[in-house]
Amino acid sequence: MILAIDFDGVLCDNNNVRPGFTMGAPMEGAIEAMRTLKRQGDTLIIHTVRGGRPQHVEDWLRHFGIPYDDITNIKPNAACFIDNNAIRFTSWSQVMQYL
Repeated sequence: MILAIDFDGVLCDNNNVRPGFTMGAPMEGAIEAMRTLKRQGDTLIIHTVRGGRPQHVEDWLRHFGIPYDDITNIKPNAACFIDNNAIRFTSWSQVMQYL
């Protein structure tokens, strides 16, 4: 399955920036979940507004040993989007009620 995973707030905890670092630590459970998904054969696309393929995001993922297949700022064709700011669409009336 192709999964699009948001970077900020889903993988990277920007509210938990360590002294001397510009980006936060991984969200609790992120490393284990991403490794499990990759072992299951899923394609992991990191979706971020930090740029098309920002080197600092790639370096961060490698530093923490988080597997991924691609990094993009363009909405990928994916079976599922994992995002901390998403609204699950079932109908416009449901969305309007939520908002």
